[in-house]
Parts: sequence; C-alpha cells; structure tokens
Amino acid sequence: KMRALLFDAEIEKTFWNEALRVACYVTNRSPSSAIIGKTPIEAWTGVRPNLKNLQIFGSDVYVKVLPSTKKLESKSVKLKLVGYSAIGYRCWDENKQRIVISRNVQFVKEAKSSEDVSQIVREPQIVNLDLLEQERN
Repeated sequence: KMRALLFDAEIEKTFWNEALRVACYVTNRSPSSAIIGKTPIEAWTGVRPNLKNLQIFGSDVYVKVLPSTKKLESKSVKLKLVGYSAIGYRCWDENKQRIVISRNVQFVKEAKSSEDVSQIVREPQIVNLDLLEQERN
C-alpha cells in the first residue's frame, strides 16, 4: 500500500515514512474480514470512524497562512498533502523543506486527464484462441 501511494502521488521515495503512516491510518479505518462488520479502529475504541477527512495522498492543498499585514499578500500557500495528524493535515512545503500541520486547508479537486485514463483503461480485444494456438505451433 505504501509503494502504491508513493507511485500514484508521484512523490519522492524519501516520503516513505509519511506514506506508511497514511497506509496504516487508512487500513485501520477500512473494513476487515477478521472483524466482521467493524473496522480495526472501531473494534479498538468502540467508536465508528469519521471518514470525511480522508483525502488523496499527494494531492495539492492550499493552506491558510497567518494573517499578513499587507493587503495584497497571498492568504494561502500551495502545498502537498502527505498525511494526517490528531490536530489537522500534514502538508509538505517544498520551498521551506518542512512539514506543516494545519486544519485550515482547502483541497484542489482535480480529475485525472483523459490521456491518463486511456493509458489505464484499454478497449477489450477479441482474440481467436484457435489462431493464437496455431501461431505458437
């Protein structure tokens, strides 16, 4: 799961620890065949988890910065979501090379382009097995 998160988000491998934390976070909030009808976190705490805060790992987010003194300064900065915290979202600031934890986050909702989808989903091909077998012989 960790490798899939890193690959899908196109994030450097140095974020393996953040991807591992997210994989554990999501796994503990996903249904388990060992605990019928419950998630691991629900079995542990007795409380059903709230999944409204789950977002796509590596997605772009805008984090609100502290109130600036100048009117024309930006009120938010674009970062990457790399995890969850008890008090907010863990976001990577590329410019400052640090992780920022914030609750004041706006998520960028982008769909994958049709080119990306066409590479993943291909038209089914009809293959004549008799001809294929004859070609092999």
